[in-house]
Amino acid sequence: MDKNLPDVLTDDVLINAVSVTTYLMLIITSILFTRYWINAKRESDKVAKSGGRPLPGPWGLPVFGSMLSLDPSGPHLSLMKLAKVYGHVFKIQMGSRPVLVLNGLKAIRNALVKQAVVFAGRPDLLTLKAINSANLFGPSLSFSQYSEEWKLHRKITETSLRHFTAGSQVPFVESVAKGEAEELVRYLKVPKCERSVDIPCLVRLSVSNLMLWFMFRKRASYDDKKFIESINILDGLSEAGSGNLVDFLPWLRFFSLDSSTGFLEAQKRFNKSVRGLIDERHELYDPESAQHVFMDEIIALGHVSEEDEFQRLGLAGRTVLQNAFDFFGAGLGTTSATLEWAMVHMALFPKAQYEVQCEIDKVVGRDRLPTLNDREYLPLTQSCLLEIQRYAAVTPFGIPHSTTKDTILDGYFVPKDMVVFVNLYSANFDPEVWDEPEVFNPRRFLAQDGALDDEKMKLLKAFGLGRRRCVGSGLASINLFIYFSTLLHQLRFSCPEGGEVNLEFQFGITLHPKNLNVHIESR
Repeated sequence: MDKNLPDVLTDDVLINAVSVTTYLMLIITSILFTRYWINAKRESDKVAKSGGRPLPGPWGLPVFGSMLSLDPSGPHLSLMKLAKVYGHVFKIQMGSRPVLVLNGLKAIRNALVKQAVVFAGRPDLLTLKAINSANLFGPSLSFSQYSEEWKLHRKITETSLRHFTAGSQVPFVESVAKGEAEELVRYLKVPKCERSVDIPCLVRLSVSNLMLWFMFRKRASYDDKKFIESINILDGLSEAGSGNLVDFLPWLRFFSLDSSTGFLEAQKRFNKSVRGLIDERHELYDPESAQHVFMDEIIALGHVSEEDEFQRLGLAGRTVLQNAFDFFGAGLGTTSATLEWAMVHMALFPKAQYEVQCEIDKVVGRDRLPTLNDREYLPLTQSCLLEIQRYAAVTPFGIPHSTTKDTILDGYFVPKDMVVFVNLYSANFDPEVWDEPEVFNPRRFLAQDGALDDEKMKLLKAFGLGRRRCVGSGLASINLFIYFSTLLHQLRFSCPEGGEVNLEFQFGITLHPKNLNVHIESR
């Protein structure tokens, strides 16, 4: 207190300050309540006119809604619990935004497949807007709105990839995957005490080199500190992108509480790393060269499109180069996470590991490594890998969707521009789809005759579904088979003495093992 001021004056000032604060809080509360009431009335009227029912869901707290009821370390699990109360389709209030939540394969399929265009949008969340504004070459395939421009981007990417997953470039893809898988095995055979980096970092370095060579014909040494730093940037993208409060509590940005700052800084650093590679490949591009990589296909199709469709849409050919950023980041995150979980599951389920290794040894032998030609003769190996993908569910949500128009879903009215959370994790553990979904069963995807069961395989949505389904799923499947079969052919994974291996995860855009503490030995 200022000793020169009378105590009574100071008390009056304090009382007045408290009164003003209380008055302002009452005004703000009244405004929020009025806004909530108006929105609720407007929604109620639209529901009545639509002929549908209002979405069920929990009551939320003022301002925060139901955000505080979600476990930040595993919100997908919290939403699965709520689905047991409110059903597979329900609404949850996330701060100022109502969010549609889809749980279970049937509800997800009804939305993303049967009403594909309606649920193909992206919400106007602050984080997504910031990401798109930070892009170097234009709108992002992953984060931009569904539009004619987006469909052209998608078509170019799919056409580019087709040469590498079902065409003349498949041997090139296989050779790249085999080379990087063998290099990873060589490093994993080094005793733990002599390794300069841990297992997760080794896996991510390996998959990064896989993506670099596939896209640019570039690779880096595992001892390259700048390379390791780039991988750590991508790890930061996954962790920082696991959730952002400012998307649902936008007023936080005025109080320096925007958690997207770290995400955007990581993205800018990643963009800078990849930008040089893209520019270099663009300058060296030779349409007559036989050594084509993925970026060459993107550049070539961009040039062709620029002559017709791009002009119609008012776009520049270089816009398609933005796809490289999406493809690199997504491919690295999902592939490395799946391989990390493969090691964990093989250590936890030694019988499954033994049976897969017996099959590989019988078909491949010990004098060579597995190839794509062996794949059809290794049904148990493929089934086990699919079960790892189901059980790990490395992409629990994916990027939020939004509705492009008013619609009816499972009898419920869903308004246009509603944010949609697709709980892909719940589809992998849906008891209406899978027998004993909580049990790890390496033979789950086999028919009675021991062959792969095509119908069961169709039930697994590891790469999503609908218009936003992962465009690189075919490439990822090739890479995962080569890596997994090579690792199991060369190495044995087990729980360390005095240590523990478990299924705890680190939540993010992708789920990674919290502690990849497995013992590795050569076979």
